[in-house]
Amino acid sequence: MTVLPGKTLAVLYCASYESPSALCYHELVVAPALVAAGGRIGFWISQIYVDDPVSRAGGRGIWGLPKELATFKWQADDREVAAHFGNQLLCRIRWSGNRVAAPMPLYLPVVSRGAAGFQFFSGRGSATVARLDGEVLIEAGGPLSGLGFERTRKLLAARRLSLRVGTPRTLR
Repeated sequence: MTVLPGKTLAVLYCASYESPSALCYHELVVAPALVAAGGRIGFWISQIYVDDPVSRAGGRGIWGLPKELATFKWQADDREVAAHFGNQLLCRIRWSGNRVAAPMPLYLPVVSRGAAGFQFFSGRGSATVARLDGEVLIEAGGPLSGLGFERTRKLLAARRLSLRVGTPRTLR
C-alpha cells in the first residue's frame, strides 16, 4: 500500500442514519488518506466510531473495517454534534448557514485490510449536498489529533443519501 507523494485527500464523515435505513445509528468515519493497493485507489479508513453493536459487528466482519463503539450527542437546533470514545472527546463539529443544496452523484472507493489481506470495495449512490461554514474541534492528544481536520472551515452537508456498497474483493 502506498500513499500519494506529498499530498492526499482526507475525509472526516459524520452521519445520522434514520428510517428508512436498515439500521438506525450514528457514525464517525476517519479516512486520513487516499491510497493505492493492488492496482486500486481508495480511501484508507483508519477509524470508524458507531453507537450500534450490530453496525460494529457488520463493519468488522463483512468489510474488515476498524469499527469501535462510541457515543454521539446531536444538537441539531444548535448545529453541533460531539462524538466520544469512552470518556474522551473525539471531535465536535459545528456548522452555520443555510446554503443552496444540489443533487450529486457519489462514488466512494475504499481500501481496507480484512482477514485475507488488503481488499477493495466501493459505494455508489447520490445525495443532496450543500456547502456550509463550520469548524471541527479535535481533542488535543486524542485519536484524531494531528490529522489536520481541525483546520477545516468549509463543510459539506448531505441529505437524502442513497448508497449501495459492494462486496469486498481481496486485492493481489
